[in-house]
Amino acid sequence: MTNKSNFTAATGTYYVMTYLSRECIHAACTIGNAPFVDVLDSSIDGNSSTTIQVKTAKYARGNKGKINERSSWHFKYDVAKEESKPHFYALVDLMGEDCEGKEHWIPTVYIIPSSVISEQCKLQGWSDKSFILDLSKTLLEQYKNNWTPLKQALSPSVTNIWGD
Repeated sequence: MTNKSNFTAATGTYYVMTYLSRECIHAACTIGNAPFVDVLDSSIDGNSSTTIQVKTAKYARGNKGKINERSSWHFKYDVAKEESKPHFYALVDLMGEDCEGKEHWIPTVYIIPSSVISEQCKLQGWSDKSFILDLSKTLLEQYKNNWTPLKQALSPSVTNIWGD
C-alpha cells in the first residue's frame, strides 16, 4: 500500500522548486538528507543563498476546503523553535486535492521567515516533539504567495570589487 502523505509532501516541495526555477532562482531538493531543509536555493549569480523547509497540507484551511479563520500545518518542535537567517518556511496549502484529484488547481504558498514561525511556536506554547501549528488568517495574509522576502534575501550584491 502506498503512503499518500509522501506524495503530498513531494507535491509541495516540487511546486516550490518549480516556482523558484520559473523566477530564475537555482533550486535543489535535499531529498530528505537534510533534517531541517527541503530546498537549497541560490541567486542566479550564485553569490547568495537561502534554505527552505516545505510544509504541505491537503486541507490547511479546514476539512475538505471549508474555510476557517485559522490554518494548520504539522511541525516538529525542534525544527520550529529555531530561527536563522536566511531560512524560510514554505507552507503549502493544496486546497483539498491529492494525487487522486481530478480538478486542476494551484496551491497557495505562504513564504514565512523562520523568525516568525519560531515566534508563533513560542506564543502558542508548544514544546512537544510534534504539533500542529495554527496560524491566523490575518498573519498568513501578508505571506500569501508573497515571495518578495525570499527574493530580496537572494538579491545579488552590487559591490564592485574593481572600484570602477
